[in-house]
Amino acid sequence: MQEPPSEASFRPGREWGIGLNVALGAAALLAIVVMANYLSARHFRRWDLTGDPRFQLSAMTLGLLRSVTNDVEVTILIDPAESATLYGAVTGLLDAYENASPRIKVHRIDPTRAPGAAQLALARHKIAEAEGKNLVLFSHQQRVKPVFERELVDYDLDTAVRSAMAGATNAIKRKSFKGELQFSSAIYAVLEPRADKAYFVTGHREFSPDNNERAKGYSQFAGILTSRSIDFETLSLRGAQEVPPDCRLLIIAGPLDPFQPDEAAKVERYLNRGGKALMLFGIEPLLYGKPGVGQLDRVLAAWGVQVGGSLVYDREESVSGQDLLVTRFGSHPIARAMTDAQLYFALPRPVRPVENKPSGADAPQVTELLLTGPKAVTASDISAEKVRIHPAKDRTGTVSLAVAVERGAIQGISDGHGSTRLVVIGDPSIFANRTIDSVANRDFAGLVLNWLLDRSELLGGIEPRPFKEYQLALSQEKSFWLRWSLLAGVPGACLLPGVLVWFRRRK
Repeated sequence: MQEPPSEASFRPGREWGIGLNVALGAAALLAIVVMANYLSARHFRRWDLTGDPRFQLSAMTLGLLRSVTNDVEVTILIDPAESATLYGAVTGLLDAYENASPRIKVHRIDPTRAPGAAQLALARHKIAEAEGKNLVLFSHQQRVKPVFERELVDYDLDTAVRSAMAGATNAIKRKSFKGELQFSSAIYAVLEPRADKAYFVTGHREFSPDNNERAKGYSQFAGILTSRSIDFETLSLRGAQEVPPDCRLLIIAGPLDPFQPDEAAKVERYLNRGGKALMLFGIEPLLYGKPGVGQLDRVLAAWGVQVGGSLVYDREESVSGQDLLVTRFGSHPIARAMTDAQLYFALPRPVRPVENKPSGADAPQVTELLLTGPKAVTASDISAEKVRIHPAKDRTGTVSLAVAVERGAIQGISDGHGSTRLVVIGDPSIFANRTIDSVANRDFAGLVLNWLLDRSELLGGIEPRPFKEYQLALSQEKSFWLRWSLLAGVPGACLLPGVLVWFRRRK
């Protein structure tokens, strides 16, 4: 008997149903992936597994980045082959900036492989080609702030000097990385729309911002002002000229001639109405028997500051015997950012709080900024021919070389500039062209400016991060086995599965 034909096991309708089910499943999977990607892009948590503090942003920087509402273009112009350590530190840190804020846009240009693009970036931002090596450019609209390699790295000069004195010729090692401090300052500089105004007092043979000479020039310090959105002019206080109302910072940089009474009175009136001032005094007038700082002595004393008439020696903290490396700092917002840093003074003189400081609720607060070691000596008998130390007259011990002064605004006197702030330093050459790039002098200049102008968001919480070096101490036998485990073991591990499959098929 003939069996009836069986029904088709796969009907067209069922085929369409399976296809629709697969399509819906794929669409659902795609939707889940898109939703997960959307949520992870906006609600994520990053963990730093490198253990390297150079790539970890401080709370201050994170707060600054949260306040950024405009795009900041960052261009890295570093050759990764020539400066691999610096390139890795810069790119790793800027990746953290980019991840913390969508407004930070980072671009990488290799000057060796793409010289045309590098030259175009330098020309667009008006940076000299001679300076266009190993730097990072921050820009917003027409404002640009370059950060050079010398501003990013502290070098271990102590070890280098000791090695040189011992006859060794070891390369100078990088000690710490200051990328976060410089990058956050650069972002603030290009986004800050308001430019403060500084005036350099002239007429007493001061250091000049227009002078390019290495010894007496302040042109590089003037460049720091410009890079921080601070315009500057020169100002003579002789005659009827007062300190202009738009002056946010008055700079008196190493006068050789004394201030006259009317000039000192104008400086005093400016400070009393909430002014900010940076004053630096050297020993040159003392070498030729001239009064210390002229009539400014009286003004400084009223603010609790005394500029000593002597030279400071500290043999244990000196390179040549007369200069000074400062490694001790007071308790102040400026000093807190100088952890483990060094400052270079050529010929320092003491600057300390007066013994009988003014008292009262509105009295200025005077804080020592920079200190020598405990074995420093002052020499008050100085002239162009000789320097003598008199044990009975001169003091031995820790000496203050700079102070910071602050007094809150006084009702009815301040003109809206807020509290009076004053920094007095006992060596104007610290910011001269010849020495401003010595150790951390340039960083100190920036911190002083930030504090004087009340840019507190650029002061504390960012410290230099140490470079870490890792060395493997291996015997010749261990080195032999390590070498062959890499040369033979790694390729062999990839080849072994193929050999096993071939052998199995042969059987």
